Amino acid sequence: MTSHSSAANSGVSSRLGPVWQGVEHENGGISHQEKEMDEITDTTKLVVNEASSSDGLIGFVKSVAADPDVKSAAKAVGKAIVDGVPGFMRLLEAVTDVHPFLKAVYLPFKQIYYQETQRRDNDQRRTELFTTLKDAILVLSELEHVDKEDTRTTPKGEPMLSRLRSICEQLERDIKECYNVVDAQKKRSIAIKFLKASSWNEKLVSYAVLFRTRREELQFAFSIKTNITVDEMNSNIKEIKETMMRMFATMLSPQEKAIEVWIKQNGGDKAVLASDKKCAELVRYEAKLAASSGQTVTLKGEEDIKKGEARAIVNLKKEYREDIQVIIKENLDSFSKGFQLGLGNLEKDLGKKIIHQGDRVIRHLNRGPHSRIKDKMIFHVWKDQGWKGSAKTRSLVLAIRDYFVERVEHEHNKLVTTERELLRPITPVPKEDEDDEDDPAADLSIPLPDNWAMGYLQVRRLHYLQQVMDPDCSGFTTVSEINAFTYARPAEWSLPRWISYWAIGWQISATKYCIQIEELFSQIFLLQKKIAMQMPGNKRYVNEYIDFTWRYVTALTSSIDRYDSPSLTLEEQFKDYVDSQEKDIKDGLEAIQYKIEDVDTLTSILHGKQIEQSVFVLLTLLMRRHLAKIHLCLKMEIDERELDDASSAIAVVINVLWARFCDLKEHFLHQRLELKQTFEWYSCGLFKNYREWDDPTNTKYFRASDMSVWTSGDTIRELDPAELAGILVYTDKPDSKSEEPPAPTVPSSPIVPVADGTSTSISTSVEPVEAVSGHEISPTPPGSSAEVSLAGTWYGWHWTETERPFREMLRLDLTCEARQAHSDASIVSGHGTISGGWPWKLRGTMTADQLLGVPKVDLERWYDDYDTRVHYLGTFLEAREIITGTFERTEPNLTFKGWFLFKKVPTSVIMCSRPFVAELDFRELWSFAYHAVVDNLRRKKLPLRYVYERMVTIRRMVELITREMDDAETMEMSRLAKDFSVEEMAEIHDLAFARSSLAKKSISGIWHGWHWTETRKPLSPMETFTLECGTLDPRYYTSISGNGVGFNSSPWTLEGLIRERRTGLTPDFTRYYDGSWTRYEGLFDVGRESISGTFENATEKGWFLLKKVAVSAIMCSRPLEVAPLAPKALRSFACQAVIDGIRRKKLTPLYLYNRMTHMRRIMELVWKHVLSDDEVPEYAELINPFSAQEILEVWKLYNWYHRVDVQHPTAFCDVCADNMHRTRVVCMECSSAEKAEDSVDLCAKLTCIGSSSLPKRKDITHLPSHLMMKIRDYFLLKDYFLFKQQATQALESAQALYKDLGENHKSPTPSIIAADTSKESDTDAPTSGGQEQATESENAAVETTTTHAPDVGVDTSPDNAKPENVPQAPDNSVLKCAVCMDRIKTPCWYCIECKVNNIEPLDTWVCDSCEKTVDYMLPWDFLKRYQAQMRTAEKHNVLHRLVRVGGGSSAEVKENGSGGADPKDSVVLPIQWERMRESMDALVSEKFVAGNSYVDKRLGEVESQLEARLKETDSRLGQVESRLEQMDSRLEQILSILTTSQAK
Repeated sequence: MTSHSSAANSGVSSRLGPVWQGVEHENGGISHQEKEMDEITDTTKLVVNEASSSDGLIGFVKSVAADPDVKSAAKAVGKAIVDGVPGFMRLLEAVTDVHPFLKAVYLPFKQIYYQETQRRDNDQRRTELFTTLKDAILVLSELEHVDKEDTRTTPKGEPMLSRLRSICEQLERDIKECYNVVDAQKKRSIAIKFLKASSWNEKLVSYAVLFRTRREELQFAFSIKTNITVDEMNSNIKEIKETMMRMFATMLSPQEKAIEVWIKQNGGDKAVLASDKKCAELVRYEAKLAASSGQTVTLKGEEDIKKGEARAIVNLKKEYREDIQVIIKENLDSFSKGFQLGLGNLEKDLGKKIIHQGDRVIRHLNRGPHSRIKDKMIFHVWKDQGWKGSAKTRSLVLAIRDYFVERVEHEHNKLVTTERELLRPITPVPKEDEDDEDDPAADLSIPLPDNWAMGYLQVRRLHYLQQVMDPDCSGFTTVSEINAFTYARPAEWSLPRWISYWAIGWQISATKYCIQIEELFSQIFLLQKKIAMQMPGNKRYVNEYIDFTWRYVTALTSSIDRYDSPSLTLEEQFKDYVDSQEKDIKDGLEAIQYKIEDVDTLTSILHGKQIEQSVFVLLTLLMRRHLAKIHLCLKMEIDERELDDASSAIAVVINVLWARFCDLKEHFLHQRLELKQTFEWYSCGLFKNYREWDDPTNTKYFRASDMSVWTSGDTIRELDPAELAGILVYTDKPDSKSEEPPAPTVPSSPIVPVADGTSTSISTSVEPVEAVSGHEISPTPPGSSAEVSLAGTWYGWHWTETERPFREMLRLDLTCEARQAHSDASIVSGHGTISGGWPWKLRGTMTADQLLGVPKVDLERWYDDYDTRVHYLGTFLEAREIITGTFERTEPNLTFKGWFLFKKVPTSVIMCSRPFVAELDFRELWSFAYHAVVDNLRRKKLPLRYVYERMVTIRRMVELITREMDDAETMEMSRLAKDFSVEEMAEIHDLAFARSSLAKKSISGIWHGWHWTETRKPLSPMETFTLECGTLDPRYYTSISGNGVGFNSSPWTLEGLIRERRTGLTPDFTRYYDGSWTRYEGLFDVGRESISGTFENATEKGWFLLKKVAVSAIMCSRPLEVAPLAPKALRSFACQAVIDGIRRKKLTPLYLYNRMTHMRRIMELVWKHVLSDDEVPEYAELINPFSAQEILEVWKLYNWYHRVDVQHPTAFCDVCADNMHRTRVVCMECSSAEKAEDSVDLCAKLTCIGSSSLPKRKDITHLPSHLMMKIRDYFLLKDYFLFKQQATQALESAQALYKDLGENHKSPTPSIIAADTSKESDTDAPTSGGQEQATESENAAVETTTTHAPDVGVDTSPDNAKPENVPQAPDNSVLKCAVCMDRIKTPCWYCIECKVNNIEPLDTWVCDSCEKTVDYMLPWDFLKRYQAQMRTAEKHNVLHRLVRVGGGSSAEVKENGSGGADPKDSVVLPIQWERMRESMDALVSEKFVAGNSYVDKRLGEVESQLEARLKETDSRLGQVESRLEQMDSRLEQILSILTTSQAK
């Protein structure tokens, strides 16, 4: 073992070469050869592109050896195997066959290396972290020289292999933990990365130091270092950590530096986070930085950005407050799934790649580059062409095709015995030049396997082979790349079959998957309509999913050149491989529950393949799962995050595909290729649209193109129940309805699963390393008698002129260290803990006085936890074992001076009677002895009075200890502590701490309560707080945290402290939610289990009351008072709570009716947003009877209706800037020149619809006469072209119809019809009543004779009018509203969707008044109406799209030259006035009669109801009277009994 150790020490550099320099250098430098290797690796991307290749890990080394441009590296290939990371991993892979335990480290390291090579950011911290990890892993190269049966031991006597196995297992956990932290940090926003950089850096640095420690442990295990001591391993840890913290603090990315500058310019982080406006600006600036980096593309439209901005502000503040340990723990699950998936893929390939790799490397390094080609056919071509380490891809593809042609023609010539000139003769390679024996597959005399493939190797299809043989698009194919290509084929496939797959098979499979994607979208569209009827609360989620995914996926499916000559026989040739690829991807998706969060996860799923090769099968599998979730939307209300995650998964795929396109574009530009022509053939035109649009999507293109596709039908296909089981990630988890407090959680390190299935908490802090040299440390014994006497335990007091004693008794444990040579000073050190639990340390000197010969002490005692120091100057009286002198205690802003005395005594109790005098005279000494003996007797006998006095004193001390004391109480505490020893004071402090802990712990749990102000009682519905007490300590305060869901279903968090004060426990905490805060200050009454006090937020101040109760409904009856209830109020509270509990259990019809009425009224008031002065107390009274759980259910119901009603949550009116909740009017002619997706949107107000002024849209000229469509459903981009086409046709039809009617004079003149432009009606009863009472004949008349409203563009001036020839229009030709049956007046609306038998258009008109009624309906009324109307497809319903008719103003008409004379100058003839008068009379009479009949009917109903109620009242009064009579009789009986008893 000694020889091996010396060899390890002296020969490590010779074995590892320059690699070890990178390990030994403290700056983590990389050798020159490693840099060269890394540069070549980055250029060719061999490792990235060949992740699944058996030659992928060593192809790098082979290419270097074959490349004449890097001869120096080729000569040093032996060192490059361990110098470059790919070569080093190849060595580790080989060693795993001898030492399987190394796999625990090798696979995670390899996975991390792949991630590092693929990341596109420039995070130097990750690079430095990976360097430290690599340095530790490099030590394991020593295992190359260690046999499996090696019996050597470490310097501590452990078996070396056993110790190495243990370190590797620890290192495996360290790697997983570390890169979970890296992954969690990577997912944070740029702003959060900067704002919390110190916390993240501290975490990352701790792992960097941990990797360095593991490296030292590995070196020691290998006996590379044998003289390691405790000081060597521990003394530099702190220094290294501080150095790396400073280094990491400077390693900011360009985006983080820009954020730093922006935050400084805006007043600092606190000023930014305190302002929502600045937070919004920061979020926008961050998005701008992310977009400018070019790494990803923004996959969200303007509406999505507006929707996410508010959420981003809330997340920004939340993540700033959130402990990164919580973030790391929450990220562990998702990271572990993706990381484990990658490890599984690597482990599958490990066995295959390890066979004969060593021999193959040796042979390949000693022969020409072509000898490394594995496939004999490719080798034959490569050798014949004389290529070296690489070949032009185009020439290689043509040469392979010519070789196949030659083989086929050779076979044909043998059959027909004719000679034919070969396209390109290829001579057989002499046998002696072959590396191995000839393969029959390369023999020209043997028929070519799968020769049918030659029919599909046309020249135009050879482009597809070029891209797969040249994955980095360099124009050249290396030996490693061609080996990776041939190795990837299925084992039973021949090379021609494999080549034909890429020539035509991939296009066939891509076409098949594109068709499946379109079928999936078709099914989703059908489900969308059904969901609108059955579960409309989920409709918005589905609409948002469609709107997001359809545009990006369709951009791909519409771009690819599809194979238009389907052949089942040809498809069967490739089916097994296509199915296997689909199965592999599906298994990967199921392992992560179809949740793709980042590029690393996607790379693991694709197993290193390029994204374009598998994008369609990946999208198909994702959308199948998404379709299953949408199927469940028909059966249950799902969580919004279900389809949000689905959209996010699609977004990651598109982002990776876009990044791939950008890389390809750069490569093609570098090669000076024509982009349009190149992208036409690359991947069958997959990126054609990307090149043309320079964006993943193009709104303008979709609006101008008909994107409808043919599908198999309009029937919803039912899915197998097994496909629907367990696919919901969030919805399947039931909400906890229990009101029991949750189990307390203790903040810890991330929980890391271990091999046995359990989990363990791994600390990220670096603990001091144990001694590894085997030598124990023992203090050198002091020499002098004073040093010996000073060492030991001392007890004593401090006192000042005003305080005797000053604080409690103190115990010192002192030691004397070895005196330095030629020094008279002895080093004194000590440590201890005061009774309150605060540790302290002591250090100083003891010197001998040359004159008096008495040792002098100069000591300093300090506390690590806070800034307090005590300086001692005194003398050591060795004979009397006393240390006495003066002290000076320094605290922040305070200084105390006085005297001290410490003495060695058997027990500290003796010092309780010691007078505060340094030197005792005879009388004082006698008094000291007397009191000590008496006190000792009392402690032994324990008389009752003595025990009582002690208990009273202890109780008072406990009260003082557990709170912050003022000066008087501090002096009182010191006076009381005079009679207690150190051990007794420690027990008293423990008692006080236990008492305080029990009280503080009782704050953990579930609390229910109210908020109220002077004017609003209560201010808001009851809420539930889940509080948790933090880590307990003996100080005066303890942290508390909490969380919950507000009454409006918005989550919130809580942070604060609970302090001990004279008044009791005082919680002081702040609640954060939706970007706002509320501050609470109150008193915690432990006995009554209540927290009450004051609250304050940005808009309100008031009081709050929280209480622990069995069920929250009890608090519905609690009076809103902070102080404890008086007996009378308490009795009333109890009675009301009991009665309310009985009502909730019995659920009488009247109680249910009242509750439903109250719920409806609450939702009505909430819908109004702004309440009047009368509605405020009404709202407070309504919410008071609802518990926290009940009000949450009310809000869930309200949110459900809100989602049904608000289909345009991010659309704002371009005129008044109001949010459009139900109705959206879109101008189909206006669009922004800069952003095609920015259409002109108007709300339902008539003033906005008729306005031509758009204050915030200066880039657009909008006119009211434009084609405007009203829609009450989500406006999807896929429907834009069709909707515009239908709206245009409907308007043209209406105008043409009106022109015919106008020429025949069958309707009033347009100017008369346009005179009254609106009919104001805010109530629904008359219109709906009129609609319900309309007869079938009237409805039929509307359906058959309703005509289009006249257009204002028709010239109706008096000069052109011929009133004397206008006949009287018949009654059935009057235009009527399809809803209220009133005469239509322009401007109005015309239905686009109404049809007869779903075939012929049906002319349906709707007036503005009826539309206004629909627009201002309450959501539940609107839902009820449209569900009723949708059951009858033949009739008009509120969801039908409408087009505006007659929308132009008179000024606009005149300006455009189509309006004739000014209306005020028009001459109206008497006959016209007569017709108008008759029409008005008829209309008024009709309305009057209808109104009278309606009123009579309603009065009759009211009278009947009153009569019924009166009868019911009479019956109840009769029952009451009978019961009163019974009570009277019973009272008389009771009185008689009492009288009899008194007489007796």
